[in-house]
Amino acid sequence: MVRTTLLSLGCLALSFSASATILRVNNTPGNSAPYQDLITAHAAAATGDTLYIEGSNTPYGSLDITKRLVIIGPGYYLTENPATPASLPAEVNRLNLNRTSDSDPLSGAAGTQIMGLSFTENSNAAEVNVHVSNVFISKNLFINPVYLGSNDIAGVQVFQNFFRFDGLGYNANSNPGFVEIGFYNNIVERNLSLPANSTGAIVHNLIAGRLLANAFNGEIRSNLFTSPTDNFSYSTAGVGQISHNTAAAGQLGADNNNNVAAASTLFVGTGSTDGKYRLRNDATAAKNNAHDGTDRGPFGGPMPYVLSGQSDIPVIIYLEVPPSVTPSAPFEVTIRAVSRD
Repeated sequence: MVRTTLLSLGCLALSFSASATILRVNNTPGNSAPYQDLITAHAAAATGDTLYIEGSNTPYGSLDITKRLVIIGPGYYLTENPATPASLPAEVNRLNLNRTSDSDPLSGAAGTQIMGLSFTENSNAAEVNVHVSNVFISKNLFINPVYLGSNDIAGVQVFQNFFRFDGLGYNANSNPGFVEIGFYNNIVERNLSLPANSTGAIVHNLIAGRLLANAFNGEIRSNLFTSPTDNFSYSTAGVGQISHNTAAAGQLGADNNNNVAAASTLFVGTGSTDGKYRLRNDATAAKNNAHDGTDRGPFGGPMPYVLSGQSDIPVIIYLEVPPSVTPSAPFEVTIRAVSRD
């Protein structure tokens, strides 16, 4: 089940309907985008549409999302890594993924995909607040955790993100555990925790702080844990398996292909904010020995972490359309786009 979920992420995260509309949003004064703010664009969008939020010097604020959308930004750390298509990020505060029926986690914004945004506008509130199921959150920069705000949600997939602090947040009171939570190929500079009895997968991540995952019914595999302190609290249940992880203080033991290596022996340590976490060529504890035969950590696996959160689809960097057209007459539209491939 976990492997099936992982392999399907690439398809689901980039599944755009041929009939869906792309709505450009840019709050830079004098730009040509049809929408200047998130609220107006959300109101104009139909279920399944895409909001393309362009880079700007001005933060975009917050948004309550009540319909299934695809939301794409230009990425982050854009001036630190080569071949990025833009220089300005799309900085937002909070996106609330809300349901339209209080008892139905599959209503409202269920199925929404969010990628390429910088959740850095407000250090106390910038986050994705999830109240619906089957959400895909990828290639974003966070200064706060992705907050799992309702106990009955399932199928939330968080992958290829950069977290300056903790990875996930939730209300610990009376939480029965989340179902099929996927956490793949993320860089987390602090802690990762899930409530007891959760199911899903924690695979191919770098976690610099504490791991808290008790009675976890799923896989904890091919991660890099760099904390030198033995303050982990974890256990597995059911089909759970912990294997092929590298931990700085040996917190996961030496069975099931787990091993021990200090962070100083693993990473290049230079370059961009996220690029410094690439593996050294001589990092034998983590190279080519993950459970799937790739490298351990976020740069391994079928969907490796991408520097600056760059999209797999072309990014529009210039759009020129005529101010008016004549019905039934041809007209020219100029589009310039770049792709990391």
